[in-house]
Amino acid sequence: MRRIEFLTALGFIAFSLAVMGEGLRVGVGVPGKAFQPGFFPFWLGALLGLCGAIIIVQLLAAPGRLAYVPFFHERTQWVSVLKVTSTAAAMLILTYLVGFYTASIAYLFVYLRLVGKHRWPAVIVMSLGIPIASHIIFEQILQILLPRGIFSLIPYFD
Repeated sequence: MRRIEFLTALGFIAFSLAVMGEGLRVGVGVPGKAFQPGFFPFWLGALLGLCGAIIIVQLLAAPGRLAYVPFFHERTQWVSVLKVTSTAAAMLILTYLVGFYTASIAYLFVYLRLVGKHRWPAVIVMSLGIPIASHIIFEQILQILLPRGIFSLIPYFD
């Protein structure tokens, strides 16, 4: 079996056990009419653990997958992974510096155009629409503040 797939499945199971443990710690019951805070994390963790177990069963049941297969076949696959990783790291750094909304506009713009190679109208609409929708949903409806950052570039989102 491919070692990386097996280790990944074990990682899923370990993470799911941790999530389920935290769900149990804060409560998973349904007292009255409302769920306790750990209800959904517990069951999402259980689902993730089930998926990890299914992967392990599939690996053990498929003897043809015992041969070594390289993780990356070509240079373009490395480049794709580096693009995704570098844009995600830049998003984290930008969120700390300029806040979530400005960082998400920049991230979506770069990711959609350079990595996804989408057309300009789609890039502009999604780069602006998703952060605006996030602002409306999280801050105006749910009243949850998202990270502001050290420097503010867009005054409306403060």
